[in-house]
Formats: sequence, C-alpha cells, structure tokens
Amino acid sequence: MSKISFIIGIVAFGLFVVGLFPCLGWMNWINFPLALAGLIMNGIVLTQEDSKDEDVRNKALIALVLCLAALGIGPIRLFFGAGLF
Repeated sequence: MSKISFIIGIVAFGLFVVGLFPCLGWMNWINFPLALAGLIMNGIVLTQEDSKDEDVRNKALIALVLCLAALGIGPIRLFFGAGLF
C-alpha cells in the first residue's frame, strides 16, 4: 500500500503542476479527489505498525506533503481562474 500511495502522491502533484498552466486550470477539479485519496492513504501508511521502516516512512511523508500542496494551492489557482481557466 505504501508504493501505491507514493505513486498517487506523485501523480496528484504532477496533475497540479500541469493545472497551473493557462487554460488547464480545469484539471485541478480532477486532481482534488485524487489528492484527497492520496492524503488519506498516506496518513494510513504513516500510522501503520509496519511503517517503522525509515524508507517507507520517508516516502509516505513526501507523498503526504505533495498531496497537501496540491490540495492547498489548487483552490487558489481555481479562484484566480474563475474555476475553469
């Protein structure tokens, strides 16, 4: 589950970065559910007992920060683009 949640965090941040380009802001609407799912999955990975491995914990923490960035800055981009642009 840690690998899947890490991949979801990377993809969510990638879609967020693409959504920053002009005329592609609508992509943040697709990105919100993905980033939210990644946030939840990474939170679960961080609280599991088998996350004592430092590598797994670091990957989950990095993906958690990427999902938080996508969820935190994405709405600001949508606000300035009137929700579409």
